[in-house]
Amino acid sequence: MEEYFKFAQLLAGSVGRQLLAQFGSAEMPSRDGSIKTKFDLAADKLIISRIRKKFPTHSLLTEETGWIRKDSKYLWIIDPLDGTGNFINRNPLFSISIALWKDGQPLLGIIEAPLLGERYIAVKGKGAWRVDIKTGIKTRAQVSKMKKLSDAYIIFCTGHKVSRQNGLKLISQLYTKVKRLRQLGSAGIELGWIGNGRADAFILPGSYLWDIAAGVLFVLEAGGRIMDLRMKDWDFPKMLKMKNIDIVAANAKLRLPKKINY
Repeated sequence: MEEYFKFAQLLAGSVGRQLLAQFGSAEMPSRDGSIKTKFDLAADKLIISRIRKKFPTHSLLTEETGWIRKDSKYLWIIDPLDGTGNFINRNPLFSISIALWKDGQPLLGIIEAPLLGERYIAVKGKGAWRVDIKTGIKTRAQVSKMKKLSDAYIIFCTGHKVSRQNGLKLISQLYTKVKRLRQLGSAGIELGWIGNGRADAFILPGSYLWDIAAGVLFVLEAGGRIMDLRMKDWDFPKMLKMKNIDIVAANAKLRLPKKINY
């Protein structure tokens, strides 16, 4: 485990420095559809080359490349640039998400937020930590203790495959019942902030596995829950078989609605 963990942190740092060097150099986007840039592809190439060199028998799943091998019990799940829209709009809320799953279960997760100067790390059964990238100082991550939905700060995203009409339906179920709704634009950071107690729940319908593979472990190890929209705890091996995944990440005490429709 230590070998994987050390490797993943070094890899996240390398990609983070690469993206920092490129930040602000992108032309402003046309915003006319799905965004995939040379920055995503370069980060993806770096990550794949490092993993395949170090662990040639492991499987990989990345946003930009898809599956590479499917026959190993070890699976690296990667989003090389989570929050591309933020990145090219010179918004600091972007991240790199690196997860290692074994036999269908999250084993470790690293979320690198370069411009925030933070790294969120989690190892199954060992806890979750926020790391100051510059100093290396670690702080134990812990979800909030909020119980009342009316006082809760909720982060939401309408995902990749949810129409605006259905997104409005989701928001309308929550807007009058919570203290505030927020949308950050990077699932890695959003899950990281739930684990750090900066918000009380995160609702994301229609996600892909690479969006959440590292963050779900971070939330769990910080004392939270990962559920579907019926507030049932997720069976993680099922996620590997699904194209679109609905999740609710929250502290374990928050009294959420029994079901969220969209």
